Amino acid sequence: MLIHIMIIVFLTFAIYTLSFAVGHLLNLFDIFNPQSILPMKKRFTVPTAQKLHSTVNAHIMKKLMEGQKKSAVLLVFLNNSINALLFWTLPGVIFLAYIIIVYTGLAQGVVFRSVPKTKQSIILLVSEFGAYLIAASIGVEIGTALFLGYYINDLNRVITDFLYAFSIVAGLLAIQAAYEV
Repeated sequence: MLIHIMIIVFLTFAIYTLSFAVGHLLNLFDIFNPQSILPMKKRFTVPTAQKLHSTVNAHIMKKLMEGQKKSAVLLVFLNNSINALLFWTLPGVIFLAYIIIVYTGLAQGVVFRSVPKTKQSIILLVSEFGAYLIAASIGVEIGTALFLGYYINDLNRVITDFLYAFSIVAGLLAIQAAYEV
């Protein structure tokens, strides 16, 4: 399963990179700008997820105001881990992840051209969305395994490979949380 995940991760990164480049070019030629992305984002956002995101952000800000940076980092990490599972891995199981990846790549390509390029912004982009793309790849691999019926008799290996791959996701999200806060 791990080799399959690596192939899917490569494919996923290629799709994302292509979408990101197209978004960047759309902004470069003034076809799209960051302000044009916001209405599309609102259209595709799940209201419950948006409310949860706002609530978590309020708690993170509260922890930061109280001087509890470690608690804020932990909240960011947990929030992004849940996000990776619910909004990247699960859609991957039913192959919707690639729609999300193309949209996200386009949107970030448009927005990233307008963001100052600092070491921190690059690390945030690579770690957070690298983790999300790997999480999506895990979902696609699970969906493929279910659809094709392989690894059914080797459940221990599937679980081990999944945990190994998701530990990489967790590591990237830990880096991202530390840099974000």
